[in-house]
Formats: sequence, structure tokens, C-alpha cells
Amino acid sequence: MHLVVVAVVAGVAGGLLGCAARERSQPLAAIDAYAAALERKDPAGAYRLMSASYRREHTVEDFGRLLAEHPADVRETVRRLRQAKRRVELTASLPYGDLGAELLLVHEGTDWRLANNPLEFYPQGTPRQTLRSFLLAAELGRFDVLLRFVPAVWAKEMTVEKLTAELIGPKRQELEDVVRALRSATDAPIEEVGEQARMSYGERFEVRFVREEGIWKIEDFD
Repeated sequence: MHLVVVAVVAGVAGGLLGCAARERSQPLAAIDAYAAALERKDPAGAYRLMSASYRREHTVEDFGRLLAEHPADVRETVRRLRQAKRRVELTASLPYGDLGAELLLVHEGTDWRLANNPLEFYPQGTPRQTLRSFLLAAELGRFDVLLRFVPAVWAKEMTVEKLTAELIGPKRQELEDVVRALRSATDAPIEEVGEQARMSYGERFEVRFVREEGIWKIEDFD
């Protein structure tokens, strides 16, 4: 905050404050401020940059707990945001990372606020979110997260240890081939009917999704 103590420089100071306010109103400035708050471990500061609608649905305590429970993922998110394409589209959205993730912003008053939380690392609210979350977890070797995408009928017989053993053992090459093929199809059309969804990829393959208790999971890669 600037404190004007000499009347003769009040006009200059006012001009500088006006420039700072305009800069703060830019989407990228909001994103940079958000990343900076995460870097200095300031959950309250990052939370203040979230939109009013987000704050109505999530408390600052829940937000702070999310940061505390996932320090490695917080660091990865900051890295991805810092390396994001520095171009905000007219719809006030910022594509970041290389899996089609998108950060949405809303303009409230004179400031920009984040409308969705990039710290929701592996969302499964839609089939496409589930696909991108699966790819991110696979590439980061998060086998505990990969278990979330297994439908309940198979998950009850699967543990993180069993899944890890399979995916770094006999099925490692299969997983790598699937991830490679899916990376080039993250924007492919997805047909959604009721609790089922499907997406074609490659020359003859198909991903099948199933929604269980409001969460989309991956039923098969065909």
C-alpha cells in the first residue's frame, strides 16, 4: 500500500496507484498473484483470489486443508501455472499444462477472480475431466490416484499395492501405449448417454466411462 505524505507528489502517486489497479485487474495478474500466494504458503491469500461463488461453496479452512494435504501437487500446480501459455482468451480462460486443463476467471467489481480451483488436481465431474485426470495421474506415477478411476465392481478387489505392481510390471508397456494414444485424443468427441459415456481414439479403440454416485470412472480402454 502506498502512503502519500507530501502533497506535491499526490498526483504522481495517484497515477501510480491507478496503473497498479489496472494491472491487478488483468487475468494473468490474478493468476500470478494466486501462484505467488501458493509459493509463500498463504492459503488465505490464495483463497481471496477465488470467485464469490467458489467461496460460497468452499470455506477457507477446507481450502487450507487441501493445500496442507497435497504439498507436492501444490508445487506441481504452481509450476504448471508459471509455465502456462501467457495468453488469456477473450472468455477469460487460461489453458495450462499440456493435457487441455483450463483455468476459468470471472470479473467481479474491479478485480478478476478464479472461478474454478486448479488445486482440484484430479477432477472427475465430467468424462473429459476424468480422462485428463487419469492421464495426469499416470504420467506422475500417482497409482493411489489411479485407483479412483476404477469402477466399484473391480475396486473392491484392488489395492494401491496390487495396482502399482501391475502397472510397473507386466502391464507397464500397455499403460504407456494407452497414455500415449490418449494424449493425442483429449479433445476428441465424447458421447454421453445417461450414466455411460464413450470416446473413440486411435484407429479402432474406445474409452468407456461410467458414472457412479456422481463421479465418472473409466470402465475400459477397449
